[in-house]
Amino acid sequence: MKQSHTTQHSIFDFYPEHELGKELKFISDWLDKNPDLIDWIQRDLTNICKNNAGRNSLTAESVLRCAILKQTKNLTYEDLEFSLLDSQSCQTFGRFDQSKPLPKKSALQSNIARISDVTWEMISKKY
Repeated sequence: MKQSHTTQHSIFDFYPEHELGKELKFISDWLDKNPDLIDWIQRDLTNICKNNAGRNSLTAESVLRCAILKQTKNLTYEDLEFSLLDSQSCQTFGRFDQSKPLPKKSALQSNIARISDVTWEMISKKY
């Protein structure tokens, strides 16, 4: 079964004292206070996801966070992949394990595309 969230935050979480860093920290804190959002994403992802197929997939939490990063910064999937590779604060926001490889553009796209319009509508109403 797809893991829903990151089990423990890293002691190396990093948000710089910059407008973008503060914005990411604010959104991250809001997401942490609304864990039901991850359950909504989990439902969308597990409707399609095969159990025990291939490598460990992205957590529902990381999918949601990457989708928000993509939308708020108006990024293409290629730009999102680069932002995750290039930016420690984007990696922190996405809750990625530093010991594992970051997702490629195709993995980001296939997972984010699974988020239903209904889920996005529920998220926007909550925000």
